Amino acid sequence: MKTETKDQLRAKIEKLEGQVKNLKDQSRDKFTVTMNKDQFTFLMDKLRRDLGDMNHVMQMAEGDHDFDGCPNIVLLQGWCEVRSLYEDFKLQTLTSWDFNVGTQKLYMSDEGEL
Repeated sequence: MKTETKDQLRAKIEKLEGQVKNLKDQSRDKFTVTMNKDQFTFLMDKLRRDLGDMNHVMQMAEGDHDFDGCPNIVLLQGWCEVRSLYEDFKLQTLTSWDFNVGTQKLYMSDEGEL
């Protein structure tokens, strides 16, 4: 039976430590938040409304030269982040989201289709 040298054992330990660190880094970037359906629906509705408001202001600002520069860039960056968050949440729910014009609220549809 061949015995490993100290250097070989040290290299294996360093490799395992690196793998543990990578796993810790990956798990730190993902976490779970618990909320009920009403809370989550409210959050989705708020994100959807913010997207619409931001989009409307960006369209108005296209012709307004006083709005050029930093405010327009900040608005665009914020819009991109909110849209990305909204779309990520939508995909993770594995259900369809519909807007009820009568109640002016977003709701999770029961079909379960994307």
